[in-house]
This record gives sequence, C-alpha cells and structure tokens, in this order.
Amino acid sequence: MHDSPPTPGTQSTATEATSTADRRNRFARWLLLVLFAAAMVAAQLRAEPLQSANDRSRWATVRSLLESGSYVIDDVIQDRHWDTIDKVRFQDHFYSTKPPLLPTLIAGVTWCAERATGRTFASNPQQTTQIVLMLVNALPLILAGGLLARLAEQYSSDHRAPLFLLAVFAAGSFLPIYSLVLNNHTTAACGLVFALVPLIRILRNESPTAMTFAATGFWAAWTCTNELPAALFGVACFGLLLRSDARRTWLAFVPAALIPLIAFFVTNYLVTGGWKPLYMYYGKEPYLYVHEGIPSYWLDPQGVDRNLDPPLVYAFHCLVGHHGVLSLTPVFLLTIWGWIVGFRSTDAPLRVVHRLGCVLTIVVFGFYLTRTGNYNYGGVSVWLRWLLWLVPFWVLAILPVWNRHATKFWFRVTACSLLAISTASAWYHVPNPWQQPWLFSMMEQQGWINYEKQPPAFARPIWTWFQSLPVEQAWIEFAGVGLEGDAIHVRLETPGRNPDEETQQLILERTIGTDSPQRWESTIHRAAFAAGQPPEDFLIWPSDLPREAQSLAVTQLLGLPTPRSYNPGKIR
Repeated sequence: MHDSPPTPGTQSTATEATSTADRRNRFARWLLLVLFAAAMVAAQLRAEPLQSANDRSRWATVRSLLESGSYVIDDVIQDRHWDTIDKVRFQDHFYSTKPPLLPTLIAGVTWCAERATGRTFASNPQQTTQIVLMLVNALPLILAGGLLARLAEQYSSDHRAPLFLLAVFAAGSFLPIYSLVLNNHTTAACGLVFALVPLIRILRNESPTAMTFAATGFWAAWTCTNELPAALFGVACFGLLLRSDARRTWLAFVPAALIPLIAFFVTNYLVTGGWKPLYMYYGKEPYLYVHEGIPSYWLDPQGVDRNLDPPLVYAFHCLVGHHGVLSLTPVFLLTIWGWIVGFRSTDAPLRVVHRLGCVLTIVVFGFYLTRTGNYNYGGVSVWLRWLLWLVPFWVLAILPVWNRHATKFWFRVTACSLLAISTASAWYHVPNPWQQPWLFSMMEQQGWINYEKQPPAFARPIWTWFQSLPVEQAWIEFAGVGLEGDAIHVRLETPGRNPDEETQQLILERTIGTDSPQRWESTIHRAAFAAGQPPEDFLIWPSDLPREAQSLAVTQLLGLPTPRSYNPGKIR
C-alpha cells in the first residue's frame, strides 16, 4: 500500500506552516541576541576599569602609546592605579608581558574614543574603557553568537537547536564575563568563529570564492596571534584548504593570513628587537629582577601562582576541580557526548570540524599540562581562561547529540538543567572575572585546598610597626603619598638608651602636606617591649597627660586604630 501524493492545498499549508515556524525561530534568535547584548552592556556599565594586573598590563601599553608613542611603560606604572605584576625588565625598561599587537590596535580605537568624547584616557579611564571594550569585545562576541546560531540552523534537525547553542555561547560559557576586561581570549574566540564560517562553506563546496579563502586565512591567523596554541588551528586550516583548492589557498588564504602574522612579529620586533615574544621569557631574567630594591613579584609568587600542584592534581582541578571546565560549566558534558555521536553521524564538513575541535582540545590541554612552571590555573581567574578560545568548537559539538535526542523529554530537561547550572556559575562573577571561582572559594573555606604560603611566626607578639629599639641614637624617615594625594613624611627617632636605665624615649613626628608637623613623645619600658607585652604594659606616661593624647600616641605607634598584636602575613 502506497501513500497518496499530497494535494496542492496540503503542500501550500505545509509550506506556510514551515515559513511561520522559520519566522518564529528567527525572531526568537534575534530576541536572544538582543537580551545578550543588553546583559553585556549592563554588566559593562557596572565594571570598574583596570580591574586586574592582567588587563592593566595591556592598558598600560595602550596609555604609553597614546601619551609618548612608546611601548615602554616606565612612566605609566609610577601611578599605583596602573601598576601591574605582569611586566618585565628588558633593556633597562619596563614592558608589558603581553604581545604588543593587540594593545597597538586597542590604542588606535582608544585614540578615536578620546577624540569622540573629548576626554583623555588617563584622566577618565572608566568611560573610555567602557566604550573601547564594547567596540572590541561586546560587538564581535554578539556577531560571533549570531553566526554560530546560523551555522546550527543549517545543520540542525530540530528548530530549538540554534536557540540552545546560542544560549550556551551567550550565557552558559564564560566568554561574556571576560568580555568585560581587556584580554586576548575573547578576541581569539571571536576570530575562531569568523574563521570557521568560511571554512565550513569551503568544505561544503558552496561555490567558494577567493574572498572566502582569504577570510578563512585572515581570521585563522588572527586567532593564532592571540593564542599561541591556536597555531595548530591555522596549520590545520591550511592543510584542509590545500586539499580542497591548492590554487586559491596559495593565492588568497596565504596572503590574507600573512597580514596579522606580519603585524604580530613587526610589533614584537619594535619592542624587543627580536621575534621572540616577551611572555616566552617566563622564569628567566626579564621576569626575575630587582629594581631599586623592589623585587619582581615572580621572584616570590603568591597563592596559586606558586605552582604547588603535581600534574595529576592539576589535571583533576582543570577538569572537575576548583577550576574545572566540567565542574564550573557542566553543559560541556554534552560536548563530549556530541563528539562521540558526531564522529559517525554528522555531515562530512561538520564532522571534520568536530574532529578538529576534539583534537585541538586534547592537544592544547596536554600542552598546558607540560608547562609545569605555569601550574597556576591562569592565575586569579574565574575559569581556565587558556581554553576559552576553544568554546566555539565545544558549542558546535553539542549539535549532533541535540539532533539525535531533541524529541526526548528527559534529554531536554537534562540539557536545560546543565545550561542553567553553567549560566549561574558564569554570571555569578559579574562584573569582575579576575577573582577565584566560587568553587575555589568554597573549597578553600572548607579547608580542602590551601595555596597560601604559611608566614613565618614572630618570636614574640608584635604590637608596633617596628620590631626592635636601637641601642645607639638613631632616626629613620619615611615618605609617601596619602589617599587624597598629599605627601606624608614620618620620622621616628630615639636618643638611644643608657644600659642602667629600664626605659627609652621614642619620638614620632608626622607631617601631612603643608600642615605643621605633629609630634608624639613616648617612654617605653624596654623589658616589657622585648617580652611582647601590650601597650598598656610597655608604655609609661606622665601623670598629667590627658587620656585622648595617650590614645592618639598609641594609635601612631601601633599603626592600627585599636590595640592588637600583628598577624604574620604575606611578604611583599
């Protein structure tokens, strides 16, 4: 028995229903993109500028280029709000450890923003950084999300697949959170999407033009300039296209790819006089310096930067531990499932992409496991940021498993639950990605992990900001700047002590700005001070000294508002 062919009226009704469903899906995608854009703008308006040493390192280069046309950041980091630990001492000057290409381009965008707003970057970093980051991070990320959803639509058998993949990209990953700061990871992820779209067109043999090859080459190389391991992606693209059309690969792909690559090496040469990026000197002399008596942070790193974990423990925390890709963003469990399904049942072009994404993930993860000197999970960072550029691969890999099980209620509930957990995990850290993950903080509070160096214990309780009293007459002066910009001078002086006397005089003088000096004289019982007794036991006051004057003098000696002994802390 054979089914009868559909009548013309039935065909027309089915076509109209399909057209209506397509319009609804497109409207839903546009609505989700608008909500995504609104959430990013709202988060950006809440974000503080120069949030971390990581992005300050790049912004310092940007400011130096704008003010002096130089990559040297010596003058910029004199402002404590712009100083950073991500710097090297190279040829008697300080430079950012970050490759100079991206800051150079950002400097151009910032210059335009300054001219458009009439405000200088140095005096108004809040508004300037917000405008720049919306242009260089938010807009490309929104466009990348739309392109991924469009790809999903072409390969999906369920109309909900593009919406789900867009939601994973826009809400369930950490990409939007990192777009709030200046970094190379979101830039690389966008470049990956912009390269995959024309690459898939070529692999599908959709009458690709020379411009399609050129676009693939440019964006693949751009991704490489922002993430060193992405060089494997660029090589893979070259190999795939060489098999597809050798002539267009050499005449279009290669010249376009050379543009960002040449720019990368030329800007690096302008900084170092060589081709080797400064971050590749990690653990060597440019990182390990002492300048004007101040040691580099990397001579005695703190916290997770101490690289305490052995390889197996590090791998565990990278996968399912406190910085775990699967523990913080469990929606990517669907990625692993999708790779298993997609290797067999997906159309050939997308199957190639899935295999490429899986291989690159394994290789990149293995690469960072071999860098034992960098076992710090990306420093103080809410996610394993070195893998962030691979997120578009992981999002696309969900498509095969969604196509296979989308009709099953249990699968949709599971997928949406994993997405909800990932979204809550990612957006919990808005608007600052430069902090430890919530899972790290929870494990630290429970005492399961401890990356802090145990400080040396004092031999006795210390109540003052000086530990000992000199025998001979001596003085010392300190100079600094207060919170309101006023110069502060502090002089501590003692006339020395007579061995036959139990007490010793101490004079503390403080001057703020142009005000008259304030002077406090104290008599200290030497034995009580040396025994670690509290102020009421080692300080001796004249009988006629008012209580308020005593309290003020104690405050100056303690350096604290209330009497308490000092706790040992980090040595900086």
